[in-house]
Amino acid sequence: LYQVARLIKSRTDRSAERDFFFVQIDGFDTHKEVVETLEILFKDMNDSIEKFVVELKAQKIFESVVLMTESDFGRTLGPNSNKGSNHGWGGNHFVVGGSINGGKIFSEFL
Repeated sequence: LYQVARLIKSRTDRSAERDFFFVQIDGFDTHKEVVETLEILFKDMNDSIEKFVVELKAQKIFESVVLMTESDFGRTLGPNSNKGSNHGWGGNHFVVGGSINGGKIFSEFL
């Protein structure tokens, strides 16, 4: 996200009216030790997103930016025998942005 923030900052020099960036973080295929793994991954995500938002606000562009998560598969809710989880049928996602009317949860827990 650091590099994305730098590219956003250069939007005027690049004559960019609209950008789309893709970033990736691996490690969520947690077939074992899911709690320990997610603690590390979620902290990294939280810290990165927090710094990204601070930078976009400093650039006065946060109101025009949307950040969202995506995954190619979900995870089961119950643990497997290795204190992990298996592939599931859905996942949780979030959307962050200055103009997002948030605070809503769509769908329901089954």
